[in-house]
Amino acid sequence: MRRASLAAILYLSAAALSGGTALAQTGGATSPPASVPVSDKANAQATTATATADAKLAAIRARASATSDKDKTTVEAKLDVTKSSVDKEAAAKGDNVVAERLAKDFGMTADALTAEKAQYNTGWGDLMIAHSLLANAKTAITLDQLFQMRTDGMGWGQIANGLGLRLGQVVSGVASEGRVATGHAKATGRVATIHTGGAQTHAHTSVAAHAGAGAGAASMRGHSGK
Repeated sequence: MRRASLAAILYLSAAALSGGTALAQTGGATSPPASVPVSDKANAQATTATATADAKLAAIRARASATSDKDKTTVEAKLDVTKSSVDKEAAAKGDNVVAERLAKDFGMTADALTAEKAQYNTGWGDLMIAHSLLANAKTAITLDQLFQMRTDGMGWGQIANGLGLRLGQVVSGVASEGRVATGHAKATGRVATIHTGGAQTHAHTSVAAHAGAGAGAASMRGHSGK
């Protein structure tokens, strides 16, 4: 009896061991499902985000390149006037004076603005225009990208057009910030509003009209003369 019981126990143990081994080898239902590593998911998301950003930047460049020659000439000439007045003010009164005035509207410190001026090796007029466009852009873009387009030979009017901004309002908005930079108006703590619009390749008919309304735009923003 003892021998029979012992034999039965050994048989059952061997059967159980054999069944467990077979289940493990065939990947039974108890095996956990395969999953994608978290790092792979993050890399895929980052790749998608980069591709999307690149596509948006390419679209901005394409619209900028489509700006009409007349708009480029007209807008750039008007922006250059404001830019020149700001740079002359900085040369006469000092970088710190202009930096303090603009910092309030751009929500930055004067030191941070001064550091950006050195980083991009640019003048106060150009930096003021870049921040004015950046604050009003509806498409995500950086100062690096704006100044890279400048390095690539694009004018501010072209870049603004690429961002879908109304060129007439760009002229008047920049003029408004120029009044702040030169001390002819007080900072309000926000950048002059520049609205977006449709395709700007034929916007020259409205540029002069909007530019002429610059003083009115400044008063609406609360930029009162000193």
